Amino acid sequence: MRSNGNDPQPLRQVIERFVQLHRMQHRLDEVELMQAWERCFGAYIARATRSIDLASNGTLTVRIDSGPLKEECAMAKSDIVRRLNADLGRRVVTALVIR
Repeated sequence: MRSNGNDPQPLRQVIERFVQLHRMQHRLDEVELMQAWERCFGAYIARATRSIDLASNGTLTVRIDSGPLKEECAMAKSDIVRRLNADLGRRVVTALVIR
């Protein structure tokens, strides 16, 4: 029997297709990263963070107001990337730039 395109589909599959068609995944990843940043590193670091930007190549740029905190984060880049990706459940961040 041929499908007429009106066959029921799981909601998850429909949403994933919609996100793919409208090229929204990158923006959703940015929003999820902002939430993961506070979950992983706490409210204090989230308040000291001025902005979080995700480039299309997976490079995460984080602007931090506190000099000492900026230095500490710069020394722990690989751990930060690992923790964020683990929290998200997939590899979104490939590199980290602290400013």
